[in-house]
Amino acid sequence: MTEHKPATSASGQKHYGQLDTAGVLAIERILPGTPEQIWPYLTEPEKTALWLGSLQADMKSGSQLKITFDHASLSPPEESEPEQQEQIDCSVVTGEILEYEPFKTLRFSWCWDKVLTEVCFQLTPQTPDTSLLIITHAQLTDKTTIISVAAGWHTHVDILLAKLNGETPLPFWGKHDGLITEYQHRFAT
Repeated sequence: MTEHKPATSASGQKHYGQLDTAGVLAIERILPGTPEQIWPYLTEPEKTALWLGSLQADMKSGSQLKITFDHASLSPPEESEPEQQEQIDCSVVTGEILEYEPFKTLRFSWCWDKVLTEVCFQLTPQTPDTSLLIITHAQLTDKTTIISVAAGWHTHVDILLAKLNGETPLPFWGKHDGLITEYQHRFAT
């Protein structure tokens, strides 16, 4: 994998997801809280619904999982909503939990639109009151999907960070669409 840069520097400068030559996307963020405080946002339905989607899963290796997206509920409404919102909102990802180590690692298969990939959440303490979240999404093959997935994870993690900081996140689709353009430039080669 390529070297990962933190999502935000001390000066607040943005950093973006990194893509390696094998099609593995990695997004990193320093989050406020210990792994024990952040873990529920990755594994508990009422917490995942705040930043990602409605989660249904028995949290143990080998269990099936289902995530239903409702992007309109994650952030304030937008003045105009893009055409793709209807297609993506209420879409469902299914998969199987491949690895479950509380407060450290959650790895699962990710089947969306009949394409099977793999996602991993990893938490590492950084200071007594912050943790590093690394999300990797592997087995991504075509450029359009890679760009969409990068913009999606980037937007979702920014929403998580805002919620953990007690802030109102930016509207999902406006943020996502701006990131599509940015990732098209970043992953143009």
